[in-house]
Amino acid sequence: MARFDVERDALAVEELLTRAEVPPPAELLGQWIRYAGFTAEWSKKTDLTGAVTSKGLLDVLFVDAAEVLAGGMLGADAAVVDVGAGVGAPALPLALALPGTRWTLIEPRRRRVVFLRMAIGTLGLGSRVEVIEGRVDPEAPQPGSFDCAMSRATFPSEEWLRIGRQMAREVMVFAGPSGLPDADGCGKPRAVREYVTLERATPRSIGLY
Repeated sequence: MARFDVERDALAVEELLTRAEVPPPAELLGQWIRYAGFTAEWSKKTDLTGAVTSKGLLDVLFVDAAEVLAGGMLGADAAVVDVGAGVGAPALPLALALPGTRWTLIEPRRRRVVFLRMAIGTLGLGSRVEVIEGRVDPEAPQPGSFDCAMSRATFPSEEWLRIGRQMAREVMVFAGPSGLPDADGCGKPRAVREYVTLERATPRSIGLY
């Protein structure tokens, strides 16, 4: 169970926002901290994340979002779908940082759907973030008109790239130490971010295809 302490961990959140170069970082800091605290409180009641330390929780919630922002990888008014949204990261931190974006979060697990809807209400995102309880069929994904499709740790990278291309104009791929897809037919990402996690300095990368 991850614990989040405002006095201890707020500086780490602020440093992530500063690294993301989101002006002005102070405007978002309170919202991101509120989201972290809300997630940590819910984690006391139910198994929301695998994080057991505060740094692990920050990795889950914010590190990817900060890199997406730093790379300018989402348009200011993008319509985005997040498949397998989990606890809402990086979608909710990005929605808070980019107030012109609109989001559809798809999540099959009921307890996380309940959490997401509560978090969206708590953070004042109800007018532009919706949650759909369900799964995406990898063999027949529903075609969509989204600007960007993202998914983290739901499908293997190459499979997700194939699925996401049927749902959106661009696809965001989150990859671990094995790196971004490079098989024939995947194409080259038009934007890439490479970084490491806070807790274990694990290499990660984001590709926008």
